[in-house]
Amino acid sequence: MDELTRIFSGQEIGATTEQDQSLKAELLAMIFPDGKVVPSSLQWLDECLLGMVDLPDREEFFAIGPSESLLARFAGLKAKRQNLDDYSLLTAVVDVASSKDLRAHLPHLTPRPLGLQPSFGFGDRLGLATPGHAAAMRQFGQGMAPVFCQQSIREMIRTDRSPEEVLSTATWGAFRAGWQQPVGADADHLKTFEDLEATAKAGFCFFTIDPSDHVDQQADNYSAVEVESKFQALLDDAIPGADSFISLYEGKSFDLEEAKGALHFESGPLKRAAVKYGRALAHITAMTRHAERLMGDSGFDLEISVDETDQPTSVLEHLFLALELKHNQVPVTSLAPRFIGDFEKCIDFRGDMDAFVAALKIHAAIASQYGPYKISLHSGSDKFSVYPPIAE
Repeated sequence: MDELTRIFSGQEIGATTEQDQSLKAELLAMIFPDGKVVPSSLQWLDECLLGMVDLPDREEFFAIGPSESLLARFAGLKAKRQNLDDYSLLTAVVDVASSKDLRAHLPHLTPRPLGLQPSFGFGDRLGLATPGHAAAMRQFGQGMAPVFCQQSIREMIRTDRSPEEVLSTATWGAFRAGWQQPVGADADHLKTFEDLEATAKAGFCFFTIDPSDHVDQQADNYSAVEVESKFQALLDDAIPGADSFISLYEGKSFDLEEAKGALHFESGPLKRAAVKYGRALAHITAMTRHAERLMGDSGFDLEISVDETDQPTSVLEHLFLALELKHNQVPVTSLAPRFIGDFEKCIDFRGDMDAFVAALKIHAAIASQYGPYKISLHSGSDKFSVYPPIAE
């Protein structure tokens, strides 16, 4: 076929200019007369040209190349084969099974731990927005890594999606957009071992542990007598770590420049923080040990989310959490505190901006000095007024 000869003869393998993509798309239209080739998806893999085509009723993945090279490269892909003279055409449906094959051939689409690199989690709820997210990353995301695949277990249940489907749609969306940089995959707001197991099995490698069911939401309102009683209950119930809270922290000072001096743990505030988060810390540690067993040597990112509480996370509470997480050898990548102000869906931040910025600086200083880990903002959609200080 002359058009294939034009594509492959003299082609500089790896060329990805817009003009080059448009030319190939025009030529490939002859092969797919009923479809529309997606120019941004076109990319070379050795001698094979890969891409996506929009057909009237579905999307399809395709690979074209010299017959021997193509068949050797994609031997494991469940695809239809068509001979085109000296070339072969393989087409496959865009689904969960084929997304696994695609990640096997294009390792940059396989989620990996991102560590302390700044990252942005997009949360594509319906599996349609990743190409737009990739476009946003290219224009505005310099120095950041994308987490295109991000959804909480509760959202998966509400939208009737599985972890495998969430990862699949993010994979195909990134491929469609021609994304070729590292990506993460965040299993958000995990509360149980079963949540961890399901998402790890699907291929997620970023686990956000939500211990809110184990946080005492009324701790800030307890009288001093009630705090003493609740703290004693931690000891009576043999909550791991409770017997060492006092010896480790009471009367101790911890330097923190952003706080304009040292932070001190007096008995009352320390016990109140322990009552609020003691059981949650035990749950976090147990979840972490389970994640380590599941992931083995492959590694993972771990986020701790304490943002879903009624009261903001105080500076001393954050420091208590940071110290205990390190003491329990929990390898934290990021932590989401409950910030002051209101973070509601689809509207901008409501609250005292100066107070928010002041608290944010101290939270970031704790994360840097007693981690290090990243500070994470949840419910950040449309919070345009807080983006600049967070970026700073």
